Amino acid sequence: MKKKLLFLNLALLAIAGFTAYRIRDNYLEAAARQRRMLEHRPAAVKPPPPAPVRAVAPVSPAQYAEVAQKMLFTADRSPAVILDPVKPPPEKPVPPFPVAHGVILFGDLPPTILLSQRGRNDQRGYKVGDTVGGFTVASIDSTDVVFTWEGKEFKKAISDLVDYSTPVATTASRTPAPPAENTSSLLTEAADLSKPKPAAASLSPQELSKPGAPMGDNFYGCNAGDSSPAGTVVNGLVKREAKNPFSPGGKSCYWEASH
Repeated sequence: MKKKLLFLNLALLAIAGFTAYRIRDNYLEAAARQRRMLEHRPAAVKPPPPAPVRAVAPVSPAQYAEVAQKMLFTADRSPAVILDPVKPPPEKPVPPFPVAHGVILFGDLPPTILLSQRGRNDQRGYKVGDTVGGFTVASIDSTDVVFTWEGKEFKKAISDLVDYSTPVATTASRTPAPPAENTSSLLTEAADLSKPKPAAASLSPQELSKPGAPMGDNFYGCNAGDSSPAGTVVNGLVKREAKNPFSPGGKSCYWEASH
């Protein structure tokens, strides 16, 4: 029994000695490996040369012009010149309207209005299409007259065109007549003046066929017994006829300057 224990102790002692030897051997090997690592100096590696740097062009202000022009907070930097709005030309003033002296309406004949330029003594009759003082007569009726000027149309009451500051002469002697109350009185007076005037018994048939007494404004009456046809021209005056139930024969006539 003691012999077995002795052999067992010797075996254990041998195992313990072998284990200690291996531990010491591993320690020495690890220390040698560490020493080799610390003492090792790696070979220096030369780095590659750096790539050449691209040359940079000098900065030009023109390259940043778009940035400056489109700056939202400095709109005044824009090179666009803002021109002042073009003022329209002043509107041409309308000239003074002519002065009306009456209207002549005879049956089928075209209506005639007696006008004169303001401030002038050039009264005469005007029909549709005639021009007076820059205005063109567009239409005429018993109460209104329409003028055109510079492409514009002006409708004026005849009573508004009458100049009451001077007396209106309606007879051959040009004596002042009382102010007309309205346009209708002017029409009546003009119609009365168009009636034939009595002629002297001594007038020959040739004299009867000529213009009679002047009625003013380049209008002349017809002599009693005048048998010349309408449209006869004598001394620059043309004879006009119109239906008039209040005149002998149902017609009235007058002479006016041919235009």
